[in-house]
Amino acid sequence: METESSTPETGGESTLDRLEALLSADDAPQEPSEPQQEAQADEPATDEPEKVDAEDKGDETPNEYQLADVAKLLGADESSLDVDEDGAVLIKTKVDGQEGKVKFADLIKSYQLQGHVDKQVREAAEVRKQAQEYAQAVQQQTQVQQAVVGKIAEAKVIENQLAQYQGINWAALEDSDPVQAMRLQRQMGELKQAYQAKVQDINQTQSHIQQQQSQQTAASLESERQALLNACPEWGSEAVATKEKQQIAADLKARGYTDRDIQGLSDHKAVLLARDAMLYRQGKAASNVAEKQIRAAPKIIKPGSTASRNTNHIQKIHQEVRRTGSRQSTIDYLLATGKV
Repeated sequence: METESSTPETGGESTLDRLEALLSADDAPQEPSEPQQEAQADEPATDEPEKVDAEDKGDETPNEYQLADVAKLLGADESSLDVDEDGAVLIKTKVDGQEGKVKFADLIKSYQLQGHVDKQVREAAEVRKQAQEYAQAVQQQTQVQQAVVGKIAEAKVIENQLAQYQGINWAALEDSDPVQAMRLQRQMGELKQAYQAKVQDINQTQSHIQQQQSQQTAASLESERQALLNACPEWGSEAVATKEKQQIAADLKARGYTDRDIQGLSDHKAVLLARDAMLYRQGKAASNVAEKQIRAAPKIIKPGSTASRNTNHIQKIHQEVRRTGSRQSTIDYLLATGKV
C-alpha cells in the first residue's frame, strides 16, 4: 500500500492527486480564457455597426425618386412632367390651347393610334394623289383629243375648198384669161400647203397622244406589278413567277378564257384571285388522289389486336396442316377460317 501510494508520477503528483484535481476541475465553474473574453468583447463591436446599418436602411427610401431624376432619365424637361397622388408620372399636354395631363400608358396608346391614323392618312393621300394625277392625265388627253378633232375639222374645210379647183379647165382658162388662171393656181397652191401643214400637225398630235397613253399604261402596269409583288413575295423569284403564271394561264384556259383575256389581265387583285383559284383546285385534286390511294391501300392492323392474333393463329394451324397432314389439324384450320 505504501509502495503504491508513494510511487511518484511525472511532475511529483500521485495518481490519486491527479484524479482529485480532475474531479475538482469538473465541479468548479469554468472561467473563460482570455481569447474567448476578447472574442466576446469584440462581438458587441461587430453587432453595433449592423444595428446602425439596419437603422440607416430603415430611414432610406430606395423606391422613391426625384422628379428631376426621372426627367433626366427620360431626356425630358422637368417642367413637362408631374406626379399624381399614387406616385405615377404624368405628362403635361396642351391640345388646342387646353392644358391636360396623361399617363405614360395613355400616351403610348395615343402614339400608336396616331401612327395608325397617320398611316391611313398617308395611304389615302397617296390614293388621292394617284387619282388626281390620273384625272389630270385624262383631262389633258381629252383636251388634246378635242384639239385634234378641231384640227381635223379645219383640214376638212381646206379639203373641200381644194375640191372646188378640181373642176376647172386650166388649159381653157389660161387661153381665155391667163391672169385669172395664175391667180387661182396661186390660191390652190396656198390651200395645198395649209392642208399639208394641218395634216402634219394632226399626225404629230396623235403621236403625242399615243406616247402619253403608252407612258400611262407602262406606269399603271408597273404599279400593278409592284402591288402584286407586295401581296405575293414568292413571285420575287423569276422561276416561281414564270411557273405559276403558266399554271394560271392553263387553269383559266380550261375554264373558257381566251389568250386575249389572259393577256389583258393586268389588275393585281384579279391576278391574285386567279392564283388562289388555281392553287385551290390543285390542292383539291391532290387531296382526291391521296384519298383514293388511302381507300385502295390495305387495312392496317395494330400490333396485338384481335385480327392480328386470329391471323397468326390461322397461320400456325395452316403450318401444322402442311407439316403433319393430320385430320384434326385440317378440321381446326377449316373451323378457324370459317369454311365449315
